[in-house]
Amino acid sequence: MRRLKSYDEGLFVLDEAHRYQEYLERKDVNTKAEIAEIFGVSRARVTQYLNLLKLLKAIMQFLEKNIESAEFEKCFTERRLRPLTLIENEKQCIEKFNMLGNWIFLISGASQN
Repeated sequence: MRRLKSYDEGLFVLDEAHRYQEYLERKDVNTKAEIAEIFGVSRARVTQYLNLLKLLKAIMQFLEKNIESAEFEKCFTERRLRPLTLIENEKQCIEKFNMLGNWIFLISGASQN
């Protein structure tokens, strides 16, 4: 199999997740392990990124519409978004996301001084 570069410069986590999903839907790729081999990452990493596609539609739309700067992209990493995929209650999930956004804004604002 041809090995592809993972984590392209400027590729947002949701773009990476969609890229893995596209490969999973292909007829010649059957498992997450095969995707991991193609991109040179672990199967667990592929699973973590694919789980981001379980985020609430409203959160995904917000993230996709507001990816304007490299700083914004750096703030909303897979690791920071991962816990949101485990929250079943929509209201609680949105509250946690908003808290994450406010925390990130405060950190970003403090570092610019």
